[in-house]
Parts: sequence; C-alpha cells; structure tokens
Amino acid sequence: MMMAKGPLTYNGQPKLDDDGSGPAHKDFYHAPHTWWQPNNKDLNADLDSYVVAPGWLLAQGVKRGDRADVTAHF
Repeated sequence: MMMAKGPLTYNGQPKLDDDGSGPAHKDFYHAPHTWWQPNNKDLNADLDSYVVAPGWLLAQGVKRGDRADVTAHF
C-alpha cells in the first residue's frame, strides 16, 4: 500500500455492490442511498460506474469522488 500522494494498491476479495437508487437485484443488504451523491442524487449501480472503498482508506487521503482505476487479476 502506498500513501495517497501516489497510487494506492489494495489486494482483496472484490464484491458486487448495487446500493443506490437502482433496483436491489435480490440483494438482501441493498441500501437505497449512497454516501457520495453528486448533484444531490444517489448513484445508480445500473447506470453509474463506482467503486466502494474500505473506510480505512479515508485515513490515507481517499475522498468521495476520487477516480479509481480497477484491475482484476483472475
């Protein structure tokens, strides 16, 4: 892991998140709101590309709306 002055790398088990204004897709834990609300509107996982970062990354300087490039290795 590098500090926020440069790229952050996080290795972990990815999970799908459909929280937001869109449908729950049979997700028992679906929440209708998202923490980041550009233009005061919740994100919609069916329309908006977003990444949910672990809360501890906030201490590393990650902020709402920061760009995220995700690479999955299978």
